[in-house]
Amino acid sequence: MKTVIAFTGLIATAAAFAPAASRSMVTKLAATATEETFTQAEKDKITDNVFDCHGFFPDLRADSELPAEVLEMREQPKPAEELKEIKAKYAAMSKPDAAFAILVDLGLMENYDKLGDYSDDFDDYAM
Repeated sequence: MKTVIAFTGLIATAAAFAPAASRSMVTKLAATATEETFTQAEKDKITDNVFDCHGFFPDLRADSELPAEVLEMREQPKPAEELKEIKAKYAAMSKPDAAFAILVDLGLMENYDKLGDYSDDFDDYAM
């Protein structure tokens, strides 16, 4: 039994230090990374799974579909003066509000406050 474990460890070590295999794997992974890697059916399935598990809808838009202000916020590196303004903006907020604002500003979440208050009272909608 000890020889099987030692042999398995030897094979694993040899595989870990095989540079040609490592390079070809990295090349294959780099070649598959594109902006639009998911089909619409895959995006729908991902959206459904994330909503079922976590209760929110992920933003799977391509960079070309994002609003200009989101693209501007994602540009790096930022000038020192602009970084000071951004830090001051978030420092003035509570930590949960700042975290939400950062996610909205980066385009990772949508702010639905502009839609108004939600009501469970369906009498509000009765004619």
